[in-house]
Amino acid sequence: MISNRQTWFRRICIIIILLAIALTPLASVSDSSAQAAETLQPRETATMSATVADKEIPQTDIGKSGNRLSHPYLVRTFVDDEGREIDEVIVPGRPPEIKAAVATVPEPNTAMGITVLPNVPAFDWSYGCSATSAAMLFGYYDRTGYSNMYTGVTNGGVCPLDNSIWGETVYPSVTCHECPLSATHQGTDGRTLKGYVDDYWIDYGNAGPDPYISGNWTRHNDDCTGDFMGTSQSSFSNSDGGTRFFFYPNGDPLYDYTWGEPSQRDGCHGMRLFAQSRGYSVITNFTQYIKGQGTDSNKGFTFDDFMAEIDAGRTVLIQVVGHTMLGYGYNTAGNIVYIHDTWDHSNHQMTWGGTYSPMLLQHWGVTVIRLATTTPTPTISFSPASFSFSAPVGGSNPPNQTLQIWNSGGGTLNWSVSDNAVWLTLSPPSGSSTGEHDSVTATVNIAGMSSGSYPAVITISAPGATNTPRTVPVSLTINNPPNIPSNPSPTNYATGVSVNTDLSWTGGDPDAGDTVTYDLYFGTSANPPLVSSHKTATTYDPATLAYNTKYYWKIVATDSHAAATTGPVWDFTTGLALNNPPNMPSNPSPTNHAAGVSVNPHLSWTGGDPNAGDTVTYDVYFGTSVTPPLVSNHRTATTYDPGTLAYGTKYYWKIVATDNHAATTTGPVWDFTTALPAKPVMWNCPLGGQALIAPYPGAGRPFLSVAAACSAITASAGAKLWGIYYLDETTGTWLYYIPGFAGNTLTQLEPGKYYYVVVSGACTLQIPQG
Repeated sequence: MISNRQTWFRRICIIIILLAIALTPLASVSDSSAQAAETLQPRETATMSATVADKEIPQTDIGKSGNRLSHPYLVRTFVDDEGREIDEVIVPGRPPEIKAAVATVPEPNTAMGITVLPNVPAFDWSYGCSATSAAMLFGYYDRTGYSNMYTGVTNGGVCPLDNSIWGETVYPSVTCHECPLSATHQGTDGRTLKGYVDDYWIDYGNAGPDPYISGNWTRHNDDCTGDFMGTSQSSFSNSDGGTRFFFYPNGDPLYDYTWGEPSQRDGCHGMRLFAQSRGYSVITNFTQYIKGQGTDSNKGFTFDDFMAEIDAGRTVLIQVVGHTMLGYGYNTAGNIVYIHDTWDHSNHQMTWGGTYSPMLLQHWGVTVIRLATTTPTPTISFSPASFSFSAPVGGSNPPNQTLQIWNSGGGTLNWSVSDNAVWLTLSPPSGSSTGEHDSVTATVNIAGMSSGSYPAVITISAPGATNTPRTVPVSLTINNPPNIPSNPSPTNYATGVSVNTDLSWTGGDPDAGDTVTYDLYFGTSANPPLVSSHKTATTYDPATLAYNTKYYWKIVATDSHAAATTGPVWDFTTGLALNNPPNMPSNPSPTNHAAGVSVNPHLSWTGGDPNAGDTVTYDVYFGTSVTPPLVSNHRTATTYDPGTLAYGTKYYWKIVATDNHAATTTGPVWDFTTALPAKPVMWNCPLGGQALIAPYPGAGRPFLSVAAACSAITASAGAKLWGIYYLDETTGTWLYYIPGFAGNTLTQLEPGKYYYVVVSGACTLQIPQG
């Protein structure tokens, strides 16, 4: 037996040791700078202040050395009152910008060394990676016989395989994906009271007093992993998102560490408390450095130990620098660990004892919890979570609906259903399930019921089930359909309606509080097409319509209970178009009063009509009198060829435009004067029978000033013109004029071009111009 003197001596020795540690120089990091730091400060000693603020995961490969003293989140090493040397580690990690690559997980194959646990949830980061990883661990147990781990209403009371159904909340520093198993939150999963998020959370890294402390209200009762693990709780010196774990430095397992209570909480101990709060016994729980990360290289949790846990059907928390994940499988080829990393809903992998993600986060530890086996206990699961029926007043009963009931736990679920409404019938009223889905038909009878809303509750009971009874809300709405659309504008059969009319009608619903939307059908057929749907207003603008056209339209009104009323088909006819006469003819060519105009002019002008769609024809008046005669009518083009005119003559012309409504516009009388004939050009041709270049001024063959017709060229007495030739260099083709030949390809000479001329003998060629 140890004497009292010995006991006091030991206590004094422990106090001296603790004082010595407390007086050792510390590598201090201020709360504010630690929260904001993106990189780590150099480590001065192996001991750090227990009040150091959590840091976020550094974007570096720090911690790869395998020496635990290089771990940036090793807060301190201390001796507890039992004389044990303990490492205190903070795990604060939040999702990085660059995520790890998604892995393809092979099918389990024992012979090939591949084992993967099925039905393991993959949750996205929910107010802390450690609490989220623990939620995935307990969610897995919820799906494998420990059905009271998740007690919410989603998915028929069975933990979902991911947390997307609960949505997300965006904070300035991080996006948190809701998950009531890791962090309860008022308004999520049917929760009406404050929860974990409401009492503890401000924003990632915030180390200030929790909201329930600063707000001076009573915090909720612990009911999620984040509660029991101390995550984000200032009373345990954890900033938002952070969780503390404690380890033996030498690599031995540290079982259910509670020395820091009540001021500090070991996350592993918190997991034990959570399991116990759900009514389950814990065989053991411990934290441990992996082999090679502690002070004793021969100690530590090994890959063989991890495989043994998986083979026993137990998932394991995998801890890398600043971050916690969940391991759920392995592959002996390459010592691969399959994990869910809390950063998405995907599968990932890493090498045991290696680094993870593009940030090269060193693997250093594990957290293990082993639950006692449970007697197979049935658990009620059901779908859907609620029913909604609707029917018109005095109409037919609504269609039957089906309730699925099954056992998501063990053993046999002997269930029965009941309800509290005379208008509701359930069949069959009872059954049993060992996992198969049983169907219950819900039938509604509205005979004699007036309009209104009728609530009811279906109760599912099962003796011995972990979650009996369960309730299913039922609502019945007996509804009057919307009023028949009436009072159309334009009125039915109206004529002469403006092409810019708006449509309007009277709608509404006889049931107070019902909202009504309208589908509008409109067109030129007696069965008009849908042109606008879900309108809340009783007006519609069909845009500009066509003149003198009959339009049909109808309204289908639908209320908030999906009851619809179709109105009659109405029609109206638009009025005739107000016609404007054609535009005044303008921009004459030749211009008005022009002189020296070619005797081969083409007349043109600008016409048109101000009414879109109107067509216009033109009558041309042309001649040498001030009141020229009509020479062409009903022309659609705005051009006219009067043929070859006389030289030096004044011509008068005008245009009368007529549209397809017989409206006319008479343009002004324009005039122009043709040019006087040019003097003939004389070409000297001194040699006969040879090709002479022309024009050639130096040889007496001057240039032309205007075009000249080949047929008008004459030779002086005693000689003949045999031919004129021209090489078209563009096509490489020779063009020619031979007097009296019917197939000539050259008909006139043009200024600026050179020709070859052949005559019978010396002579002079006279070339009339114009």
